[in-house]
Amino acid sequence: FAQLQRAAEVPTESILFNIGAKATQWKDGDKARTAVLRAFASMFYAHLGFCREKLGVARFEMIVEEEGKTEEFRKAYEDATGKDRVGERHKYTLRKNAIIESLQSALGVTEEAARDFYEEGRSDTPPSIDDLVDQIASYVARRKAEEGGRFRLLFMVDEMGQFMGSDVGLML
Repeated sequence: FAQLQRAAEVPTESILFNIGAKATQWKDGDKARTAVLRAFASMFYAHLGFCREKLGVARFEMIVEEEGKTEEFRKAYEDATGKDRVGERHKYTLRKNAIIESLQSALGVTEEAARDFYEEGRSDTPPSIDDLVDQIASYVARRKAEEGGRFRLLFMVDEMGQFMGSDVGLML
């Protein structure tokens, strides 16, 4: 009982999802080999409050956040468009000029740098496994520091065996 009680006292965040519901769109075709990676990345980014549907946009948002410029970027975007940035995530391509202008304003970068950064956000390439693990480890380390050295991040994935079936590529 004491061990259970001690375990329950550690601050824990859970990311719970059904792999079939989150990765089926990537299971066939040229994205099949990265379906599981894409699902984990998508759910991790969503947990952090970033775009779940477009991995490039989520990485874009993560970098802006790491720079400590999320609020400035969102404000600059709203000033440029009159719209809320979070509600407009799905219009990433359509709002190219506003995003570039907002990046210049919030991050203090050149137009060329803002355009390059914008183009990286258009990519649908998932992070490498190592990059995703590093991002997760960095998040956990940051949360541990905030929680006095005690924090856990728990991924709970339902139906993994059924999703993979006998597909050796997915298993690997």
